[in-house]
Formats: sequence, structure tokens, C-alpha cells
Amino acid sequence: MIGRDAEVRIAEAYDAYGQRVYTFRDAFPPSPSELSRTAAAVPIPAPMARPAYMFIRGSELVMTIEATKSGTVDAVAEGGNRSLMILYPGMPNSLSKLGLTQASVRVEEGVASKYRVMSAVLNGTHPYRITLNVSPAGQPFAANFSIPGCFMIHNMGGKPVALSAEFIRYGIEGNQSATYEGLEVGSGDTIIVTPRSWGDLGRGLIVKIDEGSDGTIDKEVVVGRGGRTVVKPSTTTKEETKPPERSTSIFKLPRWVTSRILIVAAAVLIMLIAAAAAISRRK
Repeated sequence: MIGRDAEVRIAEAYDAYGQRVYTFRDAFPPSPSELSRTAAAVPIPAPMARPAYMFIRGSELVMTIEATKSGTVDAVAEGGNRSLMILYPGMPNSLSKLGLTQASVRVEEGVASKYRVMSAVLNGTHPYRITLNVSPAGQPFAANFSIPGCFMIHNMGGKPVALSAEFIRYGIEGNQSATYEGLEVGSGDTIIVTPRSWGDLGRGLIVKIDEGSDGTIDKEVVVGRGGRTVVKPSTTTKEETKPPERSTSIFKLPRWVTSRILIVAAAVLIMLIAAAAAISRRK
């Protein structure tokens, strides 16, 4: 779902196979052979004008998003037990090109001054959320949360990318959280970041650094609060690289996740009512 108060338009959208997704902006749609068969866009009618578009059946979507006024732009991908949201400031007539899935986002063009990326995994046994505040300094970057309990950031530009990371674990006995400032990704590098222990999020982060993003880990350090490097570990235990498995089924869901679920349900209901009305008119 794409929208928020910057009143966005989708200039272009393509699926993972490079096929165009029709977004209802053109007077006439392209021929069926040119359209995506894996994704479709549904305009959200009033009074649900935010977000402006909802895409269904998609894998990765690559979109050029145009903001028509100053405000916040957000894009949300949901599927199964996983949700991902990215928010950034939009300016009038600004264009941003994003690649988005339920577990990753790629900022390719029209890089904004800052981004907030939130990934939530709600599986009933160890729900958690990771929030990144990224200051890319104009550099394209990619964030990936597909590995359970950690995240990867790839800097695709020529200058360092700065970020902070917040980790939250939800549980029936209460929530636990920790925030780490001062993280940095060098030019062309990739980092893989994991809490040392999901049972004690304040113990620090294990940061693996792939210099040049060639697939080889060149450095591995432990980072404490404030970005302070405290030790260089040699190994990482299995227990420290994933959220703890907990026998809890009651937890407080993030508000943005529940609100988005309600918006999707309402939009689907509207579509079903419109389809039923069309069928009755034909009769």
C-alpha cells in the first residue's frame, strides 16, 4: 500500500519480472501482453483516500513514486506473518524509485534525506520488530530482513550511510527493547546486524562487515550502546542469532500493523460489494 499525507501518485510500477503494473493513471490501459500477471493495483476510494494505491498478488514491486506536496510518503508490504513499512519525507514533484517486498526494500533513485524502515514478524511464538532510521547522505541503499532475527544493509553509493537500529521483542510478560546509535555502512559495503541475545537486547549487537559486498565477511565486531565497539568476537552461537522461542500467544501488536490490516480488509470488502452490484445490474 502506498500513500500518506504527501498525496502520492504512482508514476510507474513493475513486478519482479519487469512487467508493468497498471496504476489507473493513464486514459487507456496498455495491451494485456504488456501487463503484469503477478500483481495488480487497486485504487482506494473515498473516504479511504490514504493510502492511494493497494497492490495485490505481488512479489517484488519496483515503483517510481511521485509526491505532489510536502509531507510523509509511506509504503507498506504485508504477507503471511511479515510486514514491512518505509516512511520518508516527500517534496512537491519529487520522484523516488523503490523496490519493495514483505522482507526487503531498495531505494534506487530520488534518495530522500532520511528514511524510517520497520520490519515486524508476528508468528505467535517470538514476535519482534526491527526499526531502522537511515540517513543515506544521498546514497542508494537496500535493507533486507529475510534472515530471522537480524537485518542487512547494503550501501550502493560512494559515501557512508549512517543509521540507528531499535529492536523490540513482544511477550505476555511485557515488551523488551533496545536502541543502538552510530551504526555506519561504508561505501559499497554490506553489514549484517544481529542482537547478541534476544533474551537481553541490551547486551550489544554482532555486526558482520562485508567490505566491497563480495559475499565474504571481512570483519566481525560487537557494538554496544552509542556505537561503541567493545570486543571482536571469533564465533557466534546459534542461540544469539535468532529471537528466543517463547511459549506465548498473547502480545501487543504494533499499532501500524493492526491499522493496515483493517484498511486492507475494508478495501477488499468494498471491492466485493462493487462486484456484487455489477453482477446484479447485468441480471
